[in-house]
Amino acid sequence: MKKKLSMIFLLLVMALLSVNIYAETTVTVAQNADAKTLDPTASNDVPSHRVTLQIYDNLVDRDHGKLVPGLAES
Repeated sequence: MKKKLSMIFLLLVMALLSVNIYAETTVTVAQNADAKTLDPTASNDVPSHRVTLQIYDNLVDRDHGKLVPGLAES
């Protein structure tokens, strides 16, 4: 019983030590084409629009069909 308990404890310690505390916080997104511009007012293609949605916040957002403040303050 003591040997079994020691083995479980050892496995638990090894599992805890193998956890990466400093995980990466980088997100990689693949697209089929490059963005032509990062200017949200000049984006007229899908890849540029997708990139600008990820970079810039909106003044207002929608929540269940209602407008709610984004960057705008009321």
